[in-house]
Amino acid sequence: MTYEDKSWDFEVYYRDLWEWAADLLRDPRLFPHLTFDAQRLSKFDGEKFVRFIDEPYTADAFWDLQVCIRAVPTMLCFQMSCLLVAIA
Repeated sequence: MTYEDKSWDFEVYYRDLWEWAADLLRDPRLFPHLTFDAQRLSKFDGEKFVRFIDEPYTADAFWDLQVCIRAVPTMLCFQMSCLLVAIA
């Protein structure tokens, strides 16, 4: 790359996102910890059940999208701790 009459070289690392996601799905240590469906979670506060959201797959957007595509057998997302990968 040339900038202000100087040539700059940069090392760029690349990994195909689809292959990386497929590797995660094939890993027998990780697979049991992956979540494939949206969830609605609630807890009892002594009087009633109160909904709570603690992960992206427990939020309304994932739930609404999954309801819309329920007729199509597809994987919406998989999630594990700090990693979220959406597969379209």
